[in-house]
Amino acid sequence: MRIRIRTSRRHPLAVLGTVIVTLATWGLSACRAVTASPGELSPFVTPTQWLEDTSLPPDPPDPLDTSNQSKLDAIRWWMYNQPECAANGYIAQVNDADTLSVRLLWYGDDPCLQATLAYAASIGINATVDYRSVSLQQTLAAQSIIFANANTYASQGFQLRTVEAISADFDGLVVMGLFTGPLAANPDGTVTPAVQSARQALSDSIAATVGCQIQLTEGDAGPS
Repeated sequence: MRIRIRTSRRHPLAVLGTVIVTLATWGLSACRAVTASPGELSPFVTPTQWLEDTSLPPDPPDPLDTSNQSKLDAIRWWMYNQPECAANGYIAQVNDADTLSVRLLWYGDDPCLQATLAYAASIGINATVDYRSVSLQQTLAAQSIIFANANTYASQGFQLRTVEAISADFDGLVVMGLFTGPLAANPDGTVTPAVQSARQALSDSIAATVGCQIQLTEGDAGPS
């Protein structure tokens, strides 16, 4: 399952089955101060990001809603109102309403994390932590750099479709698109070792440019 903060023609998916993903709403910064020369955007992508409005606080919990999902959603509201959470490494949370449990995706180890874990335990929520190597702010900045260089990747054989900045199961950016030209698969769908190596080389190059791990994959995500 993936948490999608995506820049493309399509809207992000926030819900999959019984697992609900809540995205963070705190600021943006550069990914380890890495910079890249932007190119013209390819015609099949747009520079619009569908993100939560970072100028607004999370929705307050409904006191009449006693469901497990409501309890899990209330964690972010509680965090928003704690002074020690003004600066924190929160990235996202993966909620499982059936078991009243939450997996917090977090960068670093700060007072807010420890306070949040204590709060979750106090209201009967089983909270665990999935530590990430870069922050939400860094991955979103890296996402922007990738889209600014879409034409460069297209000339190398990868037509960019979407970038998922946050994934529940990968510590980095999932970059989706279509392999063409020297990176295309054979007509029967097989991929030669040479092509696979070339694809990996492009993935490594993008990762080096943005300073974050990259998972380059073929696909064109459908609408939510």
